[in-house]
Amino acid sequence: MGVDLGATKVVSAWVGRDGTVDGHSGARIYRSEGYHELISEIVRCVRASQAACRRPLAAVGVGIAAQVDSSAGRVLYAPNLKWKNRPLAADLARRLACPVYLINDARAATLGEWRHGAGRGSDNWLCLMVGTGVGSSAVVGGVLLEGASNSFGEVGHLTLVSGGRPCHCPHRGCIEAYIGGWAIGERARREVTLPNGRDSRIRVLAGTPGRITARTVFEAYRQKDPLAIRLVQSVEQYFADAIVGLVNGFNPERLVLGGGIIEGLPHLLPILRQAIRTHCQPSESKVHVVRARLGADTVLIGAGTYALERHRGRSVRGPAARPG
Repeated sequence: MGVDLGATKVVSAWVGRDGTVDGHSGARIYRSEGYHELISEIVRCVRASQAACRRPLAAVGVGIAAQVDSSAGRVLYAPNLKWKNRPLAADLARRLACPVYLINDARAATLGEWRHGAGRGSDNWLCLMVGTGVGSSAVVGGVLLEGASNSFGEVGHLTLVSGGRPCHCPHRGCIEAYIGGWAIGERARREVTLPNGRDSRIRVLAGTPGRITARTVFEAYRQKDPLAIRLVQSVEQYFADAIVGLVNGFNPERLVLGGGIIEGLPHLLPILRQAIRTHCQPSESKVHVVRARLGADTVLIGAGTYALERHRGRSVRGPAARPG
């Protein structure tokens, strides 16, 4: 079973050896639940998926937007959930009566796309997932990188603007504070209270400022609302600047982009490709930019794949074992 635990949603499904999905629970949106309440929500999702297919649970993989210690099954730091040092794997395992394996959501997405999606056939590529937060992971020389404390890929917390907007981490000016979904929603909520934003379609669509999210902004953008257009243009510019730095720094042969922001603003891809061709160094400018192939289930499929491989005692650092 794979579980995608994001900053605002939880979803589960069975994941096959070939990356196919069955018994999808559907996305359950939550707001401000505490740790134990969210554990109960995860259990409800898993039980719904289990009931849909009537199979016994062998193992569950949870892809979570957090720094995790996978070997200990602990969430070290989840800024958008406001969790620190939580024994999530053990707490879930007690409720589900099976092994539970934790993996950072961006690393889960990278594993899923490497095994079953847009990363297949490449040994040097970068995966960037942009949703409520911004996460990344990379395959370099055929190895899925993990970092010294299993926290590799926190590119959303690289500085984009010195001394800039506050982030959910202890820093300011992070990439995530400019292109993450929470940051887009936060800026829109602030803008609609100003004189030039009070008549915006953003506010009309949401009903009240407190209900505005990035999704609201994107819907208003499609309706050609001036404030939404201005906000999206800002995201385009900051996203392009961030991508140029990441491509120059990592030198991937392939850049795979996924997450809710990419799904909500598909026109971003040609803008980012143009920024790379124009502003990256020559050796990096030839990177092949593609969308994540597994769509909204990228993290879920990666988490299920991770559970399958860990449960069978296989390393997830290198390529998948050949059949036979």
